[in-house]
Amino acid sequence: MSTTLVTQMDQCKVIQQLMDWLRNRLQGTDLEVRCDHVTSEAQTLGLYINGKLRGKGRTTQIKQVDIGVIDRKNKKLRLIVEVDPETDPTKPLGVFQSVFLADVYVPSLKHSPEDDYKIEDCVIIYATVSERLDPQFEAIEQAVRKKMPLARYGVRQIHLCHESTEEALVDKCKKLITDEVLTVSITSDAAARVEELGMRAELDEMLEHARQVVPELQHLDVVLEPSYDTGDEPHIVIEGWRGGTLEDDDQARGQWVKWEIETFPPDVLRHFTTLIFLGSPDAR
Repeated sequence: MSTTLVTQMDQCKVIQQLMDWLRNRLQGTDLEVRCDHVTSEAQTLGLYINGKLRGKGRTTQIKQVDIGVIDRKNKKLRLIVEVDPETDPTKPLGVFQSVFLADVYVPSLKHSPEDDYKIEDCVIIYATVSERLDPQFEAIEQAVRKKMPLARYGVRQIHLCHESTEEALVDKCKKLITDEVLTVSITSDAAARVEELGMRAELDEMLEHARQVVPELQHLDVVLEPSYDTGDEPHIVIEGWRGGTLEDDDQARGQWVKWEIETFPPDVLRHFTTLIFLGSPDAR
């Protein structure tokens, strides 16, 4: 077993820095950040089994989390960040299990079902600072991804984010949030289909490649086209939205097709289609 290390991480400072950054990044969007510990807007970020019942207090609350990002328009909890000063690699398992068991997030002092936010297309980040990077973190992260049916619990991805300094931790969390939440959305049926096929790693590789090569990428949407549209079986479609000009389109498309053929076997490619559009997804 790994030895728990004592660190000097300032938990509230890290949470405040992520809160300030998220608040700035989410301006003008349907996403909103909420926090449990710091700032004048601090509130209980409670996760509940079967919702929050009037007059029952916290009897169905299973977990409080540090930072949450909600999608106000679609009533979803899209991001959970838990910042922990303890460095025990097994500690995140309790966080993940609580989210898997929960059904909804309910804001403080709210009781009506209309106030519930469903846990769907949610990314969980467990963040800590350790003096040395314990390989057990990576082993646990990979085991959870491989063995747990994340999509069944409304979770798109989990990350154990551990760095040797607070500054490095905040920077890594910012990159993960940008890549996983601010530029990507995956519908629940598409996530379930990917899980059914056992092709989460392939999808992640496609999304990461798109981030690297699509000119002025703005957003990636992963949706499922039903069998009556595709003529055979449900098809996973990656829709990329980018800036730039039409002149960039042919070259980028040709490079993408070449990369797909060189990277994946036909049995993978037959389940995926990638479409790149010029403009903003808000223009749909």
